[in-house]
Amino acid sequence: MPAADAEVLIVGAGPVGLLLACFLGRTGIPTILLERRSSRGPGSKAIGITPTSLEVLAELGLVDRFLARGVQVRSAAVHADEDARPRPLARLELGGPGAAFPFILSLPQVDTEALLREALGRWPAVRLREGTEAVEVRQESSSVTVRARGPSGGETLLRAPLLAACDGAGSPMAGLLGLRRRVRRFPVAFRMGDYRDESGLGPVAHLYFTRLGSVESFPMPGGLRRWIVQATGAEEPEPSFEKVEAQVLARTGQRLDPGGRVWASAFRPERTELERFRAGRVVFCGDAAHTMPPIGGQGMNTGFADARLLARVLERCRRGGENLENLLALYEPYRRTGFRAAARRSRLFMGVGTLRAAAPRALRNLLVPVLTRPPLSRTLVGHFTMVNVPYSTLSGVLARERRLRLAGEGQADEASGG
Repeated sequence: MPAADAEVLIVGAGPVGLLLACFLGRTGIPTILLERRSSRGPGSKAIGITPTSLEVLAELGLVDRFLARGVQVRSAAVHADEDARPRPLARLELGGPGAAFPFILSLPQVDTEALLREALGRWPAVRLREGTEAVEVRQESSSVTVRARGPSGGETLLRAPLLAACDGAGSPMAGLLGLRRRVRRFPVAFRMGDYRDESGLGPVAHLYFTRLGSVESFPMPGGLRRWIVQATGAEEPEPSFEKVEAQVLARTGQRLDPGGRVWASAFRPERTELERFRAGRVVFCGDAAHTMPPIGGQGMNTGFADARLLARVLERCRRGGENLENLLALYEPYRRTGFRAAARRSRLFMGVGTLRAAAPRALRNLLVPVLTRPPLSRTLVGHFTMVNVPYSTLSGVLARERRLRLAGEGQADEASGG
């Protein structure tokens, strides 16, 4: 059998693949990172990094660079309309007492990727091959082999004991392995636009719940601000600065300057879930395994939790000599549980914000001020910032496994009369 080219192959150098590569590089695990793209587009849909993800970056010694580049969003102001214009309804502080990072960091994904890519230079165990696509995968009992096509069209075979598929929504790797994906599309759609910020709203997130549809507004680095508007009608939304500007004005009273346009996009949220997060020696992370409505920025951060858990498994096996198969068997059930918890919250936040009928809107407007005050606000903040999403660490997973094992042993003793 030919020698392995690396201990781990990673397919996809988006934020999740890059984060995983950084973890493995720090541990000294020989890793090859394949990325089919040779360049990046100008815009970024994901912009929020949660406190839990900032703790992950702190573990790698990278958080200060991220904090220097991003905007700290410490609170969210909620507005609702009763008559013509929205009025302040509530304010939610995003950090609790003693929190290491009492905020969500606003930083476009393109900058997140750039910082992680820069960090790879610290760890020579990682080799990045850009413009290289995985076009075929074969598995054996103890290894996986990828046929990779480079930028000039030449092909090479790469072999490793494990492959991490971080190749994004739709995951070509899942297609190569014939895995199915459950898809649920939601009956709402959104347009977004990034603008030079002349709103005067400061480093605060603003959420507008109106009878005409929702508007979300987030500060961004570089003096920019993102506006996300709920689209009207049943057609697939197309990017449109003009419609963003018209709907922001009608729903919030804010007039966006067309001269400040930077980037526009549109999307219809969907939730997808791969039938298996692990297939033999291939493990799926991030959007390759699951996607959810991007409300609240839960998607990329859930992928970071995937990468962190897988990295911890591989580190523990390398340093502690534990059985890889036993630990990998824990990845799918626990990360699926974590994803589903985050996806439910994302769906709930989206549903609450996009209510249009009068009676549900009135009930929401009564409840929001109550939920955003202590003691209930602590739970809401934990949900919104993903601090209390279950099983995002290997220590938590192993602790639960120990509890289950002890409970099972206790039941066995009772059954035997011991």
